[in-house]
Amino acid sequence: MEQNFNIINNYKEEEYNLLFPVQSIQEINPIFRLVVNIVRLSTETSDRDIYREKSAEAKDGPQMFAFTHKALMKFFAATNGQVIESKSLRPKVCEKCIDIVRATGKAPACGNCNSNADVCCRMTTKFPELSGGWRIYQATREINFSNMGNATENQIRQMKAFAYEHAESKALSRCIRKALSIKSAYTLTELVKPFIVVYPVLDARDADVKKALISGSIAASNLLYGSGFMLNANQQAALPEVPANVDRDTGEIYEAGYEAGPPDVGNSELPKPWENAEPEKYYCSNPECKAEIAKNVYEASVKQFGAGACIKCQSAAKKGGK
Repeated sequence: MEQNFNIINNYKEEEYNLLFPVQSIQEINPIFRLVVNIVRLSTETSDRDIYREKSAEAKDGPQMFAFTHKALMKFFAATNGQVIESKSLRPKVCEKCIDIVRATGKAPACGNCNSNADVCCRMTTKFPELSGGWRIYQATREINFSNMGNATENQIRQMKAFAYEHAESKALSRCIRKALSIKSAYTLTELVKPFIVVYPVLDARDADVKKALISGSIAASNLLYGSGFMLNANQQAALPEVPANVDRDTGEIYEAGYEAGPPDVGNSELPKPWENAEPEKYYCSNPECKAEIAKNVYEASVKQFGAGACIKCQSAAKKGGK
């Protein structure tokens, strides 16, 4: 309990930006301990941690800066956030078009639509709570290419190539802002101070917790690689007995009276079925001809006349109608 209060008291708001969901911690489950991470961001815009947000600036006020996706991912890693799902959704324009099609019964003209390249992504994440549980956060981001008047054709073309990835990163950034209650903009004075993020983990210093962590790790390993041996604290690892019909060195299973030896290859002097095999021959079916013909001639004759015939007999059959 004392350690938890010291964490709060050691990081004053005058020196740090505290990204805590609460102002104080009254009680925490004794099986958990708090992990404190310090995140420092560069105040140089060339490092792409921050960018100037003019829309948040007041008249005659200081310059305001917002976090880039790169900076938000630092917070995401520092707070042990996890992505649950990234799902593609229909854009709003497409949903409206589908409703119109259902009402009118007319096929939509998607090929001529200015929004046929629009994408929409819904990101689902989870962040650890100080109580020891997890909290789910969802955010949706849509990229609408029909409303990009300030972008050049080259920028739009590049965005279309990675439209879904762009929407995905924007949706993830929204989840991080929600989870950590990050402001839309900060002054340079605030950004100079490092940010503090805190999350709980199971305290392995506790004997019962350590035993549970080991048991959970073995269970996860068994799911991946098959069942193993669940050992108690005072139980020694015992190898299974090897059956009598199993070779201890190679693991080969053999029957009683079996003697290992070279494989029986039979009489090597006998010709193999695939050796010296004569090719199949084809003959004209005309009893007065019976000439040997090629395979392709035979197959073509069968397909056209229903019987194999040489070229000469085929020509005679065509002229005489036979």
